[in-house]
Amino acid sequence: MLEGLVPLHLVDKLNHDQDNGITFVILGLVFTIMVPIVGKATDSLIEWRGETMRYYAMMFGAAATVCSVLLMALANSYAVMMVGYAFFAVADLCMFIPAQSAYGDFVNGANTDSMARGYSISVFAWALGAISLPPIGTALYSRFGFSKP
Repeated sequence: MLEGLVPLHLVDKLNHDQDNGITFVILGLVFTIMVPIVGKATDSLIEWRGETMRYYAMMFGAAATVCSVLLMALANSYAVMMVGYAFFAVADLCMFIPAQSAYGDFVNGANTDSMARGYSISVFAWALGAISLPPIGTALYSRFGFSKP
């Protein structure tokens, strides 16, 4: 949900407002390239070390997400900001892909016909966050910036 904050941060900290569009192209390319790689790596890790590695992969993704946001906050150039944003995309995938597969395994293991209903609830929650969090994040950024209040 950083889509509303990254352009503000680029303008505020780096005085860089002309390449906001390319910022999201870079992010989209990273997502497109890395989705199959992270998915295959997650599957390989689970096959190699067992189901518990799924949760370690999600914890790694959460920790890496925190580190990537810190990298973006401390960036002093557009290039470093884009490296941090690309790292954020990969960290997000490391968290999201194992979580979605765990959810699917959970629903399949319950022997119910609720897979579609379960995913629809999940997508609804994601959409609610996608709609409500960018304005909240933008308001907080406008008030406090990327620093402590």
